[in-house]
Amino acid sequence: ANSSNARATGRGRDWKATYYKKEGGAVSEVPSMMKALVIEDYSMNLSKIALKTVEVPKPKDDEVLVKVLATAINPIDRAVMKGFLKDSYTIPEFPSLTGFDMAAVVVETGAREKRLKIGDAVWAALPTMKRGEPLIMGAFAEYAVLPGSKCGMAPSNLSPVEAAALPVAVLTSGQALELCRLEKGQRLLVLGGSSSTGSAAIQIAKAKGAHVTATCSTRSAEYLRSLKADVVVDYKRSRWADVVQDDFDAVYDCVGEKGVCANANKVLKKGGRFVSIAAFQEFWGHRWEREVAAHILTMDSTNRASLDAAKDLAEAGRLKARIAEEHPFGKIAEAVREEGGSSSGKVVVNMMS
Repeated sequence: ANSSNARATGRGRDWKATYYKKEGGAVSEVPSMMKALVIEDYSMNLSKIALKTVEVPKPKDDEVLVKVLATAINPIDRAVMKGFLKDSYTIPEFPSLTGFDMAAVVVETGAREKRLKIGDAVWAALPTMKRGEPLIMGAFAEYAVLPGSKCGMAPSNLSPVEAAALPVAVLTSGQALELCRLEKGQRLLVLGGSSSTGSAAIQIAKAKGAHVTATCSTRSAEYLRSLKADVVVDYKRSRWADVVQDDFDAVYDCVGEKGVCANANKVLKKGGRFVSIAAFQEFWGHRWEREVAAHILTMDSTNRASLDAAKDLAEAGRLKARIAEEHPFGKIAEAVREEGGSSSGKVVVNMMS
């Protein structure tokens, strides 16, 4: 493996200064032990999570070791820890590391990793969903190991905290809109537009030249307008199914509310497309009509193309995250238990504070 005692490469811009010593650009020594948020077993009230001292992992030949600068807490993190998603996101053994989203600096590379260099600023979402492979987590830690193929080069205009708020959201929504086959001029309805996935979808869809209608609460309406949503429906004032036009090319559901499949079927064009990341129970019992193509999406974090596309949008000023809370790493267990954020923005953790 290539050790992090090498000099910085010059890539990664401002992020290096967060971790690298100023004297000649040398890298700080990687310690043998680190702090990490560990879960001892599935826990409905998340009482079995705590910051512990564990060994710094070693990268395999096709992996990289990164110094995590910032991470974000997602609803899916809590769902996995509580055991709600055991069938698809199975924790292979306990105790287990936790956390998906990260912004980081590469400090060591495996022998076969040729694309990434020590000092590179990267972002990634850690879960692996390939059949037969164990679930990879570990973003809620000072250091993390992951396949180099999962790391995208981070946007040069975002801070680590800003970048860490995006990977799970942009990977999920980028892949959802691929399933929607969204093209310029088509009409998209986003249900749950103020969520991290919903707001990412609005921005990606607008960059594609689509017409976007999105639902949200009253307090988030102006935020969605700032993202250039063409029509904003306040679900506190009216049911979206009663007020939107019935000519959508695609519906992207980030909420999973009761009746969503039947209502989406009514507002979609013949041959339209429905993608949900939340309507698990209702989806499988619904009979789709008018040749609607429907999908339940499980994010593929190995698809780096979605991250690379998001990087381009971010650097063009067309993709941003909404951050609700920022916590220091020492308070990460409390932040996970509090279950804040969601529709008001992302909960992020600054690992360097």
